[in-house]
Amino acid sequence: LHDALPIFKRLESRLPRQQFKRIHRSFIANLCRMDSIGHMRIYYGETSIPISDSYKDAVYQFVNSHLA
Repeated sequence: LHDALPIFKRLESRLPRQQFKRIHRSFIANLCRMDSIGHMRIYYGETSIPISDSYKDAVYQFVNSHLA
């Protein structure tokens, strides 16, 4: 996993910041395509992915300022 982190960070830097946000150590989410956001999870239809505690403030701030 540690070998994948630099690759993941590079991928994150190439994605449009106004659309994609890191929500977990293992997930980058397209927040413009989400269906809903709940208790520490983002939902895309029946599929959900977790929001880690370390990223939650940034995720909720982004959603409130860009998608409200």
